[in-house]
Amino acid sequence: MRLPATIAAFIFFSACGILAQSTATPSASVSSTITMMPVYYLARSGELRIKPSAEAQNQHALLIQGPPSARAVPGRNATMAELAGLLQRAILNRPVIDRTGLTGRYNFDLEWADRRLSSATDPDIFGAVRQLGLKLEPAQDIVDTIVIDYSEQPTAN
Repeated sequence: MRLPATIAAFIFFSACGILAQSTATPSASVSSTITMMPVYYLARSGELRIKPSAEAQNQHALLIQGPPSARAVPGRNATMAELAGLLQRAILNRPVIDRTGLTGRYNFDLEWADRRLSSATDPDIFGAVRQLGLKLEPAQDIVDTIVIDYSEQPTAN
């Protein structure tokens, strides 16, 4: 099974953490490799509608709020790399690579509707990103991946 490294590491180490709380010993073998796979590039698209942040660097938040049918991310003092990471981990089904070239911290409000759960007039996640002056471009790119070569049920100690 091939997964992007950040997602696979979270899943694998979360599972090991859960298993470590019991008296069981997990048995698995993982390796890393570089794989060409579908990704999204987070890129600039026209006039930016995000505001530079004047807050202290260590004060920031990127949390998804709202019911599944109408979501919002009030981005405060966030980098575009952090936004790309959130989109990858919590919303989209593939890696998101920051190609905006923006290195500062920004404030923005990202609001979208899940079309499968709502008939709301809010945009989907792609439209919401476009409203910020950004875009999600589908592409193929080389991604570090973790391969779970072998895994078995834990045995009792």
